[in-house]
Amino acid sequence: MKKAAVITGHGLVSSFGDSTEANWQSLLAGYIGLRKEKVAGGYACPVGRIFQEGIFSDPEFVDLTRSTLKSPPMGWDWTRSATSWILCSAKGNITGLGHKGAYSLADSAKSIADDLKLINTPTCISTACTSSLAGIVLAVRMMKSGQYTHVAVTGCDLASDFVLNGFNRINAVSPEICRPYDADRKGINLATAAATIFLEWRSPKPGEIYLTGEATSNDGFHISRPKPDGAGLSDCIRRSCGTEIPDFICGHGTATLLNDNMESEAIARSGMATIPLFSIKGQIGHTLGACGVLETVVTAKCLQEDTILSSCGFKKPGTSAIINVSRKVQKRPLRSALNLSVGFGGGNAAIHLTKA
Repeated sequence: MKKAAVITGHGLVSSFGDSTEANWQSLLAGYIGLRKEKVAGGYACPVGRIFQEGIFSDPEFVDLTRSTLKSPPMGWDWTRSATSWILCSAKGNITGLGHKGAYSLADSAKSIADDLKLINTPTCISTACTSSLAGIVLAVRMMKSGQYTHVAVTGCDLASDFVLNGFNRINAVSPEICRPYDADRKGINLATAAATIFLEWRSPKPGEIYLTGEATSNDGFHISRPKPDGAGLSDCIRRSCGTEIPDFICGHGTATLLNDNMESEAIARSGMATIPLFSIKGQIGHTLGACGVLETVVTAKCLQEDTILSSCGFKKPGTSAIINVSRKVQKRPLRSALNLSVGFGGGNAAIHLTKA
């Protein structure tokens, strides 16, 4: 088999726990990791927080990021010239900006890279909510160039007061648990999370998950609204999948009116309206720039376990184009999947995953 970007390991921390397995079991069981709280703006909404020291709160950005990098796969060597790392975030270490010290995304990346003894300069990506899926796309291209054989991609974001109030100002925050793709959806739930995926450029072994296509694009349509016809995202789907139809789609599914409508249009115009689709944001929340890597880890786990997850909160179709939203956990043989991300500023990203 030809060489490809093979997923050889991952780390994941969310409101469901600090391991991939803990998160997977919670998603399978239909648990919801969002809890209603009164935030600084004076309103109440469900938020996803990390459980630490007996309470749900937010760890420091660098510490949270570092926690997903502590267990790389066997043989991983940060000191090799062919190893690199990409840190992705929509907002970065924004909670630290009011304090003395170096808190930019680049400063955070350098601090962690120094601890890892990474000899290459880390790359930072901040393209709103497409950040970490765009990071995976870049990682694949770095390995295709022949310069790198091992690249780790991390996504991390915090549900800070700044972020919560910003989304609330544009009336995008739901006062109740969000319901992606549902007719009665009222907006997003924000959440803190971090995830890392370790990629190795080599021939995949039987059962391993690897990337067979990747794409990014930008609509240039509006600073916060997606282009309604979904043309940009549809283009990403076409370029990542080629002529192959995936067995299921892990959608962006934020539960905002505009995003879910646009996503449904993109999926339908790509000839995939009947393909099972789910969003995990009704359980884990919208993790902003972390969602691309986090949901890639979940997608890979679905392929490994031959399982399509339920899209929690979905009861009644409510998107502008008819799509096949998964209403229950489904067990069936699976070979390939599509993972999608959409972001402010017109960003779109898609990756196609295959099981060897």
